Parts: sequence; C-alpha cells; structure tokens
Amino acid sequence: MAITACKTEALSSTSASAQAPSASASAYASSGTTRDEIHGGIRFLVLFRGGADEDSPLVVGIHGRGGSPARFSRVFQAFSGRAEIALAQAPSKAEDGWSWLPGWDSRNGAEFAAAFDAAEKQLWQAIVDLAHGRRVIVTGFSQGGMLSYVLAARHPREIAYAFPIAGAAPPGFLPHDHAAPVYALHGASDPVIDVALARATVAAFQERGVPAELHEFPGVGHTMTPDLLEDLLAHLRAVVEAEGAHSAPMGSPAREGRNGRAPGVRKGDAASESQR
Repeated sequence: MAITACKTEALSSTSASAQAPSASASAYASSGTTRDEIHGGIRFLVLFRGGADEDSPLVVGIHGRGGSPARFSRVFQAFSGRAEIALAQAPSKAEDGWSWLPGWDSRNGAEFAAAFDAAEKQLWQAIVDLAHGRRVIVTGFSQGGMLSYVLAARHPREIAYAFPIAGAAPPGFLPHDHAAPVYALHGASDPVIDVALARATVAAFQERGVPAELHEFPGVGHTMTPDLLEDLLAHLRAVVEAEGAHSAPMGSPAREGRNGRAPGVRKGDAASESQR
C-alpha cells in the first residue's frame, strides 16, 4: 500500500462558508471561551464548548498539510456538545499553513516512516500533557486523518474513539494487536489519498477485532462537504456524551456501541451547515 504526498487541505466549494476568508475562521475561534496553550512543543488552540471545563471530554483536532488550528476550527462550528476541543498546530511551516511532515514524499519509505513516527510521538506526548489523565477523542483531515488512525492503533486504552477524515494509515503503522474504535469518513473520488487505502486501513482494524467502520461519500474528493460534516458531528457528539456520562481516565478500556458504532447516534444530530 503506497500513500502519495498530501496536498494542502481543501474546503468544499459547494458551501458558502467554505469560500469565506480565513479571517472568518479566526473570528469563530476567538468567540466564546478560547485560549492558546503549548504542550510538548506543540501549540493548541483550545475551545471550551457548551460550558465545558478541563474535566470535560477532550476532543483533539488535527489539521492537514497547509492547514491551521483556526481554519480547522470551522469543523466544529455546528458542534453542540459539551467538550474541550484542542486543535493542534503542526510544527513545520507549509504554504500558508503548517505541516506534520515537512517535505516528504512516497519515494523513500524508510525516510517517510521515520518522519511519520517522530511526528506521531511528538503529538502524542503533547496530547498526554494536555489531557491530564483523561481519555481522548481524536479527529483529523488528510495528514491529520493519517495521524488519527495511528493514534488509535498505538494507544488503544487512552484513545476513546478516532474519527479519521480523508486519511489512511501508512504501511507499517497498522494495528498489531488491539486498537481504539474507529469511525472513518472519506470521499469516494478522493484524488490525493485514494479511498481504497482507507478501506484497507479499516479492514486491518477489523481483522484485529476492533470496532471500525468506513463511511464513503460518492462523488466527493479530498475535501469535507456539509453532508460529511453532519455525519462527523453527529457521531462525535454521541461519543462526547457517552464519555461525559461515564468519564474514565486514560488507561481505561474504550467503550463503543453495537457493531462498533458510536453509541446513541441519531440522524439529524448535527447541523449541516458546518464547514472547516
């Protein structure tokens, strides 16, 4: 399985909010209770939604190549749950944003594997410092989706649920034993990270007996559409509510609903106008 380099993360051109300037994302990020924090050398834009505090369920959002925490905050614009949402900033500058993997491509497998391993380890140590013993829900787009899969594979007791978007686990980073539950979302016409790679990744989780599901969106490329975001936020809110009702520290077994689905999801749980 080969993964080509991720391009700058894209916004769906079918949504008016997707065409808004980046200042709109910054305005959203600065509304309500927000703050900047640094953990393990990683900057986080932290949003407290629904009256959340530092004991509330923790959601970590991971942007893709060329993205930023402020732009990725648009993913959560319609999120109505009670959670602390920490948006990580990648350490390397890339175009008008940031990248978790500076200057990498698929031609040197060993070099890529070493860079990806280092990126995951640095991010994970930052998350541990941020979480203060709480289990973590992770989601991310493109490079962030790749990291979401690998965090779920490597930290099954600390990750409550992973929601990778338009990503795939690189070769050598698939789960070897148990893993955290995964609900993945991917455009069926993605030209950057082929949906076949996401299918293979989710199948590898399932082969280990892990609750894992892939929702494909016909005709969607390497982007997030209103329908995809509605689905993401519905599942995310259900998991946040479950974590809030049955709070458990890091190291506790992950919980999941029947058939590996996020518990309690109902159609229409999330507004359809959210965009990143």
